[in-house]
Amino acid sequence: MKPIIIAFLIICLASCKKDTDNLTPTVQMIYKDLSSRVVNITTPAGIDIDGDGPSDIWFEIWHTDDDILKKDEHEFMIKPGEGGKLLVNEQETSPILAKGDVIKVNRNAGYEWEANATIELATRTLYRNAAAPTWDGAWKNVQRKYLAVQVNKNGSVYNGWIELSFDTVTESVKLHRSGISLEAGKDIVAGQ
Repeated sequence: MKPIIIAFLIICLASCKKDTDNLTPTVQMIYKDLSSRVVNITTPAGIDIDGDGPSDIWFEIWHTDDDILKKDEHEFMIKPGEGGKLLVNEQETSPILAKGDVIKVNRNAGYEWEANATIELATRTLYRNAAAPTWDGAWKNVQRKYLAVQVNKNGSVYNGWIELSFDTVTESVKLHRSGISLEAGKDIVAGQ
């Protein structure tokens, strides 16, 4: 009878163990309403995510005319400002995060924090004899997804995010809001 009781207790204890890998970090954050600020070919945007003055992240659109291939391109790009970093992989792409995804201070499943990265969200290509443009890029259809950002301030790093949507009809990016940790060196959760 004793082995049955011991086996029962072991099963109960094993099933009651907390799963620490799935705990979401809780940190104090600063949030900023970006009022669906529009970035398009005529309106680049610098975002001061931590509120200290200089822009930490830049959204730009690069225009290229190719007379040989008879096409025009608009590349929707993001790059870090002074003290800013973006999460990138070897292909120079950034993960598209959903609300609730964890943004880690260190490595993030094949992505690393880079201060010199320039990331292409999407590219609009219009061949001069075509009726409509074509679109390429991972971010071209996102609606209210999150871009991971990191700010280095006084030797400490602070994780943050920018919530954005992409609109191929108006050829623009809408910046909804941002958040950044008040606590240095802490993992955070996108959208929280």
